[in-house]
Amino acid sequence: MHADENAARGTKREREMHGPLVSIYREATASLTLVAKRTILEHIRRYDYIPPRTAQSTASNASFNRCFVNQTTDLIGDQYHTLCFGFPRRVTPAFTLFNDSDMLERLPRNDRRRRHARNHVAFIAVKAASEKQPFVDENHEATPLLTQVANYARVHLSAPPFTVFSVGIVIHGDKFCVGMFDRLGAQFSSQYNMWADLDIFIRIVYSMTHLLTEEQLGHDPSVTLFPVQEHSTAVFGAVSRVGEDPAQWLLSGEKPLWSSFFLFGRATTVWKVCEDVGERKSDKKEGAVFVLKSSWRSSKCRSEADIYRIVSAAGGHPGLAKFVTGGDATFPVDSERWGDRAGLPITVHRLREAILPPGEETLILHRLVLASEGRPIWEYGTDEELVGGILDALTGHKWLIDQNILHRNINAGNILLSAYPHEQGARGFLIDLEHAQTMDHPTTTSVPFRSLWGPATTPESDTLQFMSRRLLSHLCADKTSIQSEPGDDVESFFWVLLYAVFRKLTTIAVEDQGAQELERKATVCKLFADMFGQTRIASIFYQRMTIGPIAWTLSSNAFVHKHITVSLQSILEDLSAPVCTTSRAVAPALPRRAKRNPTRMHFPLSRCPRRSPTPR
Repeated sequence: MHADENAARGTKREREMHGPLVSIYREATASLTLVAKRTILEHIRRYDYIPPRTAQSTASNASFNRCFVNQTTDLIGDQYHTLCFGFPRRVTPAFTLFNDSDMLERLPRNDRRRRHARNHVAFIAVKAASEKQPFVDENHEATPLLTQVANYARVHLSAPPFTVFSVGIVIHGDKFCVGMFDRLGAQFSSQYNMWADLDIFIRIVYSMTHLLTEEQLGHDPSVTLFPVQEHSTAVFGAVSRVGEDPAQWLLSGEKPLWSSFFLFGRATTVWKVCEDVGERKSDKKEGAVFVLKSSWRSSKCRSEADIYRIVSAAGGHPGLAKFVTGGDATFPVDSERWGDRAGLPITVHRLREAILPPGEETLILHRLVLASEGRPIWEYGTDEELVGGILDALTGHKWLIDQNILHRNINAGNILLSAYPHEQGARGFLIDLEHAQTMDHPTTTSVPFRSLWGPATTPESDTLQFMSRRLLSHLCADKTSIQSEPGDDVESFFWVLLYAVFRKLTTIAVEDQGAQELERKATVCKLFADMFGQTRIASIFYQRMTIGPIAWTLSSNAFVHKHITVSLQSILEDLSAPVCTTSRAVAPALPRRAKRNPTRMHFPLSRCPRRSPTPR
């Protein structure tokens, strides 16, 4: 494979680079007994080569049969995500690593399971120009290639269940390197030349297809996934003990209740689980369904489980989730492969096998089990159920305020509709108390803020989409230390209500294949994407300042009138009116610089060293 040193523009040259990787003819040799049209990557995978095994693969006697696949179409997602309606398109790398090559050979060419993102465990990105490097520039800003590769990793981390980091090979011109992306940043190996260091490239590809374990490619070591039949889309597995509760938790389902789509930060996922009782006795209801929440927490902050224990000691409230147990996830203790890490909490630095300097922050994988079973707020059946669920969750928020506790992280993923309202005592309830704080000491604290590319302050929130306009205006003015107030949380409830309604309307519009009201349906879909699909702070703030199109759509769109009741329409119009009024008072806070150029994101990759992410 050859690429000259001159920058090649567009994607045509990159597709030409796929040719040498995609197919060549190779004469029979001692190790390749058939004359066949194969990919270079396939030759490496089939090569009769036995390199030294790593400590982990030796301990598990691992042997795998994966293969790289050239992706000419978009991958298919099957999970709910924080912002996007549906799985993102045109964010597919040149090659992806399919987890089971035997299964791939049995699947028909047009089978959609070939494109399911959860079956692909790593990727290869290809760029034509060798000077387009995936590292930070002299200003410690992300280069375009680094941003592109990070986007691939972002998609990959959100697809396979329980993935804690992503591994990818980056080929740019005649150079290549290996990158590892996790929730705190990224690490890159040294840069190699495809011709001078071809042996290194072969060892990397062979290790990824045959030798590296699932955990070495990013699977959560505290979760065991069970094999399923090829025609099934369900996920079956067991999660090791959570907190002080000795039980294992069994998960079964096609997709989580919630999955964050951000690369950096807490990366919250929510699954339904049940207790694996085994032969021991349990004090829990037989066959009861629980909610398992996994997220990354800051090592410098109080854990969410500790906050739930404080709330439980105060008596709790039906509008809040019922706490069962919680604690930090740990490395397995029944395996030799983890060595000194066995039994210790899973942190980003331990996954990197890096030493954490004294006083430096890291992220810890944290889990909760809640007895309150719910479903996403946008899956409401009737308008009455939606409004009732929002109101009961708001009542739970008011109870927290009465206890001098401010939630500070209201978003669509943190308000669930009760699956059993009579048992819960409420039609909807509030979860995620990790960032709650007492209001006894009104000192200035960091605004919960996280951008698409990573933290600009203390990592405290997964999304900006539901943040109040007051807090957004301060972020646009580069003021990241401002005291959150109860009014900020209350405004976030309005954005959640609006999100749920327009996501439901968008779902109906997409699923309705009829030719009627096409223009009105397109208007609703575009409005939803504009309001809740932005990723830059200034763009989100601008949308919040121009809420007029929403009010106009609610009052004039026949498709909207057909699918929501007059009562809900009236509620939304009444709530939109004060928002439009107060927008005029908040708007001047947006600085002129932010109006000209949306906020430049500081990429946390600039703080990461170049070192090999693969175990030695």
